[in-house]
Amino acid sequence: MPQIPIRPVNTYHQMFRYALVTLICFVIDSLLLFVFTRYVFPDTLHDAEKIAKLISNPIAGIVNYLLCSTPLVFGRQQTRNEALGFIIFTIIGVGTLAINVLFLWIFMDFLHLPLLVANVIAYTAGFLWNFFMRRRMVFYKGQREGM
Repeated sequence: MPQIPIRPVNTYHQMFRYALVTLICFVIDSLLLFVFTRYVFPDTLHDAEKIAKLISNPIAGIVNYLLCSTPLVFGRQQTRNEALGFIIFTIIGVGTLAINVLFLWIFMDFLHLPLLVANVIAYTAGFLWNFFMRRRMVFYKGQREGM
């Protein structure tokens, strides 16, 4: 039986599509972060930004998972196992949350940057971590990838 040749995966195209998904999730995360720090938590609460991030980031992560689970980002690639894929996706998301909170802590508490600036830097680091970890561990092609 002849095999149908599979076009190599273009990492740059995937990264561009993943960047669009991340931008959508960044807007969701930033809006929630703003609402939580401004209206939900009292001004006297120490580290309100980090606590708010612990809530806003997983919500944005769920949206990210839903968008990445479609062919939009990683094409028609299948996960090895749906349940295992979700578990790995969640573990990577916990790593992303740790990166985000760490970056907020460093950039706000030590460098005294505003929340939005610190969030942009944290989200950029999280984007890179997420893309390569999820592409490698959750969504795969099973052949050598093309750039």
